[in-house]
Amino acid sequence: MENSNSKKQISISEIITLMGAGYTRTNTARNYNPEIGCIQDYYDLPKDQVKLLFEHPKLKDVKTSKVVVPMFDLVDDTTTSTEDVNASVTEGVTANEEPVTEEAYTNTNTFNTFN
Repeated sequence: MENSNSKKQISISEIITLMGAGYTRTNTARNYNPEIGCIQDYYDLPKDQVKLLFEHPKLKDVKTSKVVVPMFDLVDDTTTSTEDVNASVTEGVTANEEPVTEEAYTNTNTFNTFN
């Protein structure tokens, strides 16, 4: 049987971590999400104790981080095999090669014969 007068040990770093994970202070907070939870329920504290908890200087300005859960699964279908890795937009050129242009064929050494 647990003594009702025993105090809970709550660490500041854990509160900050929970708030960063989307936990709100109470279950009546504006951004409360029942799927994530709140500090009040996590530690099974009455609302007045939660208020007292957040009066600590290191917790006073800690805000809940908004957690955005995507409503989709992103599938990377751009490569399907090792052959496709070297696929090219320019026919005959692999992804690691530079395409050959007309400039590559011009002779850069010109000789002046009018001296």
